[in-house]
Amino acid sequence: MIRLIRIVCALAVSLALRPASAQEPDFANTLIVDPNGSPSANHMTIQAAINAFGSSTTKKTVLIYAGTYNDVVTLDDTKENIDLIGIDRDAVTIAPTSTGHGIEITSGTETSRNNSIRNLTIKTTDGAGIKITKGGGGGDQAPADIILENVTISADGTASRGINGPDSDRVQVINCHVTTDDGVGIFVDENWIIRDTTVNSFGTAKDGIGGTSGGDSAQIINCKIDADNGEGIMPSGDGWYIQGTRVEALGTDRIGIDVTNKNNTTVRDCDSVGGDRGIYVNNSDNFQAFSSKFRGGEFGGLIFSASDNALFEDCFLFGDGTILATSPARIQGVMMDTASPSNRPSVTFKGCRIVAEEATDEVVGVDVDVANPARLIDCEIIATNTDTDDASTAYGVYTTVESGDLGAIIVGGVIRSSRPRRSRSRSSTCIAGAATRPR
Repeated sequence: MIRLIRIVCALAVSLALRPASAQEPDFANTLIVDPNGSPSANHMTIQAAINAFGSSTTKKTVLIYAGTYNDVVTLDDTKENIDLIGIDRDAVTIAPTSTGHGIEITSGTETSRNNSIRNLTIKTTDGAGIKITKGGGGGDQAPADIILENVTISADGTASRGINGPDSDRVQVINCHVTTDDGVGIFVDENWIIRDTTVNSFGTAKDGIGGTSGGDSAQIINCKIDADNGEGIMPSGDGWYIQGTRVEALGTDRIGIDVTNKNNTTVRDCDSVGGDRGIYVNNSDNFQAFSSKFRGGEFGGLIFSASDNALFEDCFLFGDGTILATSPARIQGVMMDTASPSNRPSVTFKGCRIVAEEATDEVVGVDVDVANPARLIDCEIIATNTDTDDASTAYGVYTTVESGDLGAIIVGGVIRSSRPRRSRSRSSTCIAGAATRPR
């Protein structure tokens, strides 16, 4: 009876250690790697196990035992259908002692890689944590269908990216933790999905998540992005979808989410803060944001420029002067402008709360300089200037459009501006349509 109990307990421990997302290994197609050369191991290095599989169309698994592996790992154009699975995320470490990437995946003519990397840690001193790249042959395809799950990456070295995926397709990053010393956290291309992942990027102008121009249809879901001195998220293509994600980019002149020259972006249930602005929508049509918070310094929650057909619904947009070390002369909750009088962008705000607050020369809730009127429906707009100087000003809505154009159409909601030098704040409630004209 005692022996049976021990066997059952050992089996329970074994099952508990198995990654939740990993499938039951096919031991006929599994090689075990142990740097200590245990009797159950087939190889002592990861690369030796990969090479032993040769080229195959059937699924193979390299099961990696605890230890530190100092070799650079390569999955070349003959090594599709191979999974690298660590037995314990914190106990399996790939740490090349020389310059190079931790793991490099290079495609050939195959249309699907079918590789996965799971449950391990990668540390580099001068290279990307994981690099996914297209081979140099004339018929080589973009590497596609790759899963990175439960992986911790620390990429050091100049311009070393955590995960570097130029010319790639259909890559999933799930429950990973990526840190860079001087590089973009995750550099994506087409049809990437990043979910439940934390990114910390350091280095001047190094974004948390960016990518190859034309990298369409990326999804970022339930992530935490912290860019020390770069943009938090910078979509590199059309059709990006960002949901449930916290973004910080608190460096000087930095933006939480920078949507420039990219159409059909959707942001939902997010919290984005930037040293300069929470979000920037520039020359990007069909942008939508729902139930999200955008907070920024000098230029506030949002700058909207030269874009058409945008919608903000149930959002909080906040120009927060406390973000900045030095107070700017002017701060606004939302700023809308256009680079050309012939460009007539349209934007609608529904049920939004727009706030600007600071002790400075001028505080503006909504600053409108667009030819088409901005539509503010059932919004609360608050401008609070806590400066005691009599020359300080606060405006709920401020327009500087061309004569004859409407700056904003306001339906319902509340507009409030206040300054301490007045005995009371000014407020108005719109119970019918109203249109502001140039001052």
